[in-house]
Amino acid sequence: MKVLHVIPSIAIEDGGPTFALFSLVEALGRANVSITVVTTVDRSETKSKEHELRARPYLVCFKRNIQAYKVAWRIVPWLLDRVRDFDVVHVHAVFSFTSVAAALIARWKGVPYVVRPLGVLNRWGIKNRRPMAKRLSYALLESGILRNARMLHFTSSQEAAQAFELDARLQKVPIIILPLPIEIPARLANHPFLERFPRLKAGEWVLFLSRFGKQKGLELLLEAFAALSSRDGRRPMLILAGGGDEKYVESLHAKTTQLGIEHRILWTGYLTGDEKWDALESATVFVLPSYSESFGIAAAEALASGCASVLSEGIPFARDAAAVGGAVVTKCDSESLREALEQLLGSPMERERLGRNGRQFAEEHFSPPAIAATLVNAYAEIAGNVASGHAPFDRKPAP
Repeated sequence: MKVLHVIPSIAIEDGGPTFALFSLVEALGRANVSITVVTTVDRSETKSKEHELRARPYLVCFKRNIQAYKVAWRIVPWLLDRVRDFDVVHVHAVFSFTSVAAALIARWKGVPYVVRPLGVLNRWGIKNRRPMAKRLSYALLESGILRNARMLHFTSSQEAAQAFELDARLQKVPIIILPLPIEIPARLANHPFLERFPRLKAGEWVLFLSRFGKQKGLELLLEAFAALSSRDGRRPMLILAGGGDEKYVESLHAKTTQLGIEHRILWTGYLTGDEKWDALESATVFVLPSYSESFGIAAAEALASGCASVLSEGIPFARDAAAVGGAVVTKCDSESLREALEQLLGSPMERERLGRNGRQFAEEHFSPPAIAATLVNAYAEIAGNVASGHAPFDRKPAP
């Protein structure tokens, strides 16, 4: 079987979706699915990612002509010429030129396509990110694209429910609810992150690792961290690993100064590879206080690493992990965050218990082979039922 995956960007600045896609397609490759991934890059990304791109032979990259909406004109003739070479097209994201082009061309050429909305149909995203432009675009383009998909791929029941809030007609489209695969890492023999920041070896520190954006609850985290009481004259560090819009990052720096905690914050930039896993394994506590996530790849990776984790109720699987003793769930307010952090920083045994249970939860729920097998079956049914008109999927979460 040959499957084409289309995603507007693979830039590290775009956060979890990139890494989740790589994990997903490589798991599918191990399940004997022939994969091609089409994406767009800007000039700076092309140079900085040259080695990475060459190391992934399934990638086809087109340079962007317009940064906004990820416009790359040359993707259109490529899709027109090649899309019929594939049995299924899996489109990742909406509200993007690349995604719209892939879905429309696949439909025109009679190739079944799947859409994974990447959470942008969630209540928070629709209300807080260019709401007027999104609603207009949805009415003109995305609505038809989604309703004519052979399947919608959601990563949680919460994501699906909020998409149906936006457009009840989507309930008539076959869906699959399937989390993203997480490669459960082996324990590292070396510590590249701690070697880079040796002062963290001796003390306690809280790790936030994700893209910086208002959705992530960073202001709440800074307020909670500022309110943490000192113990034995010591105060933990807060590690902010990631990046985002320059003006927003400047506002975060200003807030740390306003709160008087700038000397207790370490800004590392984006972390990848062994550095990322070392940070997750070595942190005293991981925290992700997001208002809304379609999945929460960073939270899943934190659980997989065995780090004691504080997750907001905006993370779809947070309550499931907490139910088996694998995470602490908080409301999206600074006081709840402060209480949870203070509790865990003062309890090494509780952190050990959470880390052990969280890793087991990740192994059971985010296994790449199991997720790939489920998706392969879905692809096969789609490809075999193109002309039948039968909806091959129910609306129950995948096992």
